[in-house]
Amino acid sequence: MDSNREHPLYYLDAETLLVAIYIWVDDELKALQAQGFKLPRKQRHQKATLAELLTLAIFLLLQGQDLAKGYLAAKTTLKAYFPSLPHLSRFYRVLQKAQGLLAHLAIRLSGGQGLLQVVDLKPIPLAHGHRVHGLSLPEAAVGVGPLGAFGGYVLMPVMNERGLFFRWALLPGNARETWGRELLADLPAVLGDRGFRWVQGVKTPPYRVRGGKVVETGWR
Repeated sequence: MDSNREHPLYYLDAETLLVAIYIWVDDELKALQAQGFKLPRKQRHQKATLAELLTLAIFLLLQGQDLAKGYLAAKTTLKAYFPSLPHLSRFYRVLQKAQGLLAHLAIRLSGGQGLLQVVDLKPIPLAHGHRVHGLSLPEAAVGVGPLGAFGGYVLMPVMNERGLFFRWALLPGNARETWGRELLADLPAVLGDRGFRWVQGVKTPPYRVRGGKVVETGWR
């Protein structure tokens, strides 16, 4: 895949996109099995195949839809393609067991780094208010996001110019932009917000230092 063009899937209408994703996912799963990779076992009474459920998840995520709402709507609007979709809770269980596989497919689908990368820091709050102090999940921490203090994690995703994540890190809630140095070390042409101004190799908008002096960064 050329790194200087949009992802081929962006040129497809929704129906063709769905079919293209299914063919791609099915081929990827068969290739993994041929390499000796063991796929998650099919759950009891599960009629829909793993390829179908992963296809639907990727389809909804690529369109930016809410996973739960999109899945419930698909049980009606996409019944011709997915006649035996399980209950939403079972769908989530399948995705949970296949989370490593889904991450592998996401990286493969992204096409890797491009000519231009964008990095950001996204809070994943699991608790607010007084509940942040009772949070005891591994590596979780109290941080400050756009809506104030929260307990949980932050996601540091790196996106290529095709708009797809190809690298990311899940960090404690109190993580700072400088924690992403290793994640970005070998990448060319990385853009970030002003919080990344202390990370070498990341170009940010101009910023002010103490005294009001504006530091130009070459941002255009």
